[in-house]
Amino acid sequence: RAFSLTAPPSGPAEVRDQVQGQPVPPSLWWYDAARNAVVLQPGAVPRTGENLQIRYRSVCRAPPAP
Repeated sequence: RAFSLTAPPSGPAEVRDQVQGQPVPPSLWWYDAARNAVVLQPGAVPRTGENLQIRYRSVCRAPPAP
């Protein structure tokens, strides 16, 4: 299952996932740059009522020049 991010991370190594406060092993998820989303393997998808937290660094881009 894919979870969209609000901004692209500065790099895939910057992404950290947790379900119910426990880290999701890197073998159970990946960053899909084409969709700007974290994709979890079926065994890592939170159950109803569980909390998924995705943390990452994003590089702020300067606004275009007028």
